[in-house]
Amino acid sequence: MNKLSYSKVLIFVPFLILISISFLPKATSTTQEIECPYVEFYDEYQVNNITSEDQSHVQIASIGSKNEKYVIVWSTSSGGPKRMTSSSKKKQQNQNQNIQNLEQDDYGVFAQIFNSSDGSKIGNEFLVNNYTDNDQSDPRITSIGTNNEKFVIAWESYGQDDSGGYGVFAQIFDSSDGSKIGNEFQVNNYTDNHQSDPSVAPIGTNKEKFVIAWTSYVQDGSGYGIFSQIFDSSDGSKIGNEFQVNNYTDSHQFRPSITSIGTNNEKFVITWQSSAQDGSSYGIFSQIFNSSDGSKIGNEFLVNNSTDNTQSDPMIASIGNNNEKFLIAWESYDQDGSAYGIFAQIYDSSDGSKIGNEFQVNNYTDSHQSDPSISSIGTNNEKFVISWTSNGQDGSDYAVIAQIYDSSDGSKIGNEFQVNTYTDNHQETPSIASIGENNEDFVIAWESYGQDGSMNGIFAQHYKISENPEINEQIPQTQYFEKNNQFNFQFSSDSFQNPNEPGNFSLNLIYEAKLSNGNDLPDGLNFDSNNRQFSGSVSIEDSCQNWEIEIFAINQCNEQVSQNFTLSNPEPEINQTIPDQVLSYGLDDYSDYQFQIPQDSFSDNQESELDLNYDAKLVVVDNNDQGEEEEEEQDLPEWLIFNENTRTFTINEDYQSTRTDMGNYTIKVYAIDYCNLNISQSFNFELKNDSPYLNKPIDDIELNEDDSDDDGNDDIYIFIFDEDTFIDPNNDELSYTVYFNGIEDYLPCWIKFIESKRKFIFDVESANEGNHIIKIKASDDLLDSFNEFNLRVVKKSSTDTDTDDDNDNDNNNDTDTNNTTDDKNEISTGIIIGYTVNGLILIIIIIIFIIIFKKKNNSLSNSSRRKKSNINIDIEENKSDDIIMSGSQDIELSVSNNTNN
Repeated sequence: MNKLSYSKVLIFVPFLILISISFLPKATSTTQEIECPYVEFYDEYQVNNITSEDQSHVQIASIGSKNEKYVIVWSTSSGGPKRMTSSSKKKQQNQNQNIQNLEQDDYGVFAQIFNSSDGSKIGNEFLVNNYTDNDQSDPRITSIGTNNEKFVIAWESYGQDDSGGYGVFAQIFDSSDGSKIGNEFQVNNYTDNHQSDPSVAPIGTNKEKFVIAWTSYVQDGSGYGIFSQIFDSSDGSKIGNEFQVNNYTDSHQFRPSITSIGTNNEKFVITWQSSAQDGSSYGIFSQIFNSSDGSKIGNEFLVNNSTDNTQSDPMIASIGNNNEKFLIAWESYDQDGSAYGIFAQIYDSSDGSKIGNEFQVNNYTDSHQSDPSISSIGTNNEKFVISWTSNGQDGSDYAVIAQIYDSSDGSKIGNEFQVNTYTDNHQETPSIASIGENNEDFVIAWESYGQDGSMNGIFAQHYKISENPEINEQIPQTQYFEKNNQFNFQFSSDSFQNPNEPGNFSLNLIYEAKLSNGNDLPDGLNFDSNNRQFSGSVSIEDSCQNWEIEIFAINQCNEQVSQNFTLSNPEPEINQTIPDQVLSYGLDDYSDYQFQIPQDSFSDNQESELDLNYDAKLVVVDNNDQGEEEEEEQDLPEWLIFNENTRTFTINEDYQSTRTDMGNYTIKVYAIDYCNLNISQSFNFELKNDSPYLNKPIDDIELNEDDSDDDGNDDIYIFIFDEDTFIDPNNDELSYTVYFNGIEDYLPCWIKFIESKRKFIFDVESANEGNHIIKIKASDDLLDSFNEFNLRVVKKSSTDTDTDDDNDNDNNNDTDTNNTTDDKNEISTGIIIGYTVNGLILIIIIIIFIIIFKKKNNSLSNSSRRKKSNINIDIEENKSDDIIMSGSQDIELSVSNNTNN
């Protein structure tokens, strides 16, 4: 017998059974999605890039130190399917131990690496086998090495070992980039006939070894048997020899499956299906081995309790913390009352004893459930997943179904769920692997007919533990009612992120909106969860409240996250700055003054500016007890009035401002809406002092020495400058200071200035001849103004005096001419009056000296003494406000003291 025609035993009965099943009515779909906390991560995705012809025999394994990647491997045909595509026909193939339809259709083994975090492809799909003649198919894969830094793929290859049949070959790869390590190598030493159906698993404490088991035809002397070989993970070299797994050798033992077990992978288990060993068609048997040397631990044992009909296609995986358990699943014919169903049994890794009873995996029992695949999941392998093929369950031929279990007791977690989304034709033969750092995620891959446009293609679905939605973008924290108390707001679809759907932030999220206290939104305000849209209007009273609104984003597993925002009436806003104002403090001329706050100084999106109310306050800054500045608001000063209706400032006509009002005033203006919300801005109102200014400049003055009134003395000149020579805009009383030749507040004795009358009195006779600079400062005590004029003093020349003496008939000399009435009028007020010293002067002088000498009388000697003194005295006397008596007199005073008198 060869692989093309091995054993015709039991071919007829199963064939009739399958024919009868094919006429069973189609079941309606009972599709269910995976239940929380697991969710689909992205949509199902196509694995193979090459879509022509047929892709099948899919297998999957996680790789990398933290399972951060995974590899999917499959067979690709260039000329049609190698085997029948329906699972029912595959049953016939299995039961007849006959691989059919081998027409050397040139299958090859291809693989693709994926990123565990998001399912993205890493690099391109690549050809695994170097030898490409005939068929290379039915691959198996596992990670190996201390940190899963490598992976190994084994497959069956037709004609490569020159035996005219199938052999098993393998290749080691680098997990970092998928590059090949070394060359592909032949696994089996025995090469007669066929060696096929490989299975591979890592073993040893650090996965430093791996083991491959396969089916070998006639090597044990009777049909197919199970053989195995241990390899070194470092280089793929063989450790020891290949060894036979099955003790029972009658008929056929084939379709092996392997897993490592125990805390340090110190053991491994191989399971297979064996013909007639359990007394009825096929049954499932297993054997535990020592990883160190491949020696058997105990005997091979029957797995299935129910032995009627056929139990076939076993799969095995370690489960539980530290791999302290392992699980075997298989398909059993008619055990669930309807064709094939999936059953499983948990074992203790320490001794291979059963834990509990075998249990049925599938809930849906119509027609066939077959092709089980297993993987442990969870941080400590505390859960496991079984996936299988189910006929008619999705409403259209075969579908891929799965169920999650608790590793502690084998209880189901949730319900079985449909894996494939695309349901046309058939989706079958799944393979499953846990991925990610904590093994919480898992991926199921399968073959799907017609989905990629050309017979079978490979598709996959990534599942993960559901995560709470997350805030991705902050919703604006403050929202405002609009005009007429309306509110329209749509928050972004990117506001929340569903980590279960990366790149599709809002996919599978639903939204709710409530008040933060749990109450419903205020009357009139609506929320459309589909569009994330708020709309509607509320009452005036409600618009004046602050509403804390909470938006909830809820995922498929009812996990949620929320964001809050405040909805309220907006405060008025400042649109433009109020300009500062400046006025002089003498406000008599400002009775018509008005300053209106510009209408657009403030705005309110609820109202027009005209609907706002206004108020104005005086801001006073003072120091508190701690020496810190504090602002205090007071009423406006008495001189300033504000009309809140017109936003206008005016001057109080009944108030007479004084210098004490002068200064800078900070005026704060409030804009207040109907909810009594306000905004304010301040401006400066300066009540300033204006400088006096020169209104009528004083002309230069010339003084000529003369005696116009023939009193024998030269004239006195008087000059009064006009009251409006200087003007103070604030009507302040001005004070005057006179500078003489640049010296402030100094005048020589021949100049007198009476400030109250703005009057200068010049004694020309005593004056210093020449040009003199007179400067007048007019001051309001704060600011000053100046006027400067030239004063020219002209004295009589000797020539003029001689002329006057020679001409007795001419009583008026040049000086007289200059002192005519018309000339006097030209000197400001035109008043020039001369006075001569009269006898009163002599009397006064005599009295003074008598008093002086009388006091000194006791100091005089008894002898007669006489002293003569010449004294010159200048005397001025005010005769009136405008007339000065002035003159001088030399006198001789003789004083004698006679002791006899």
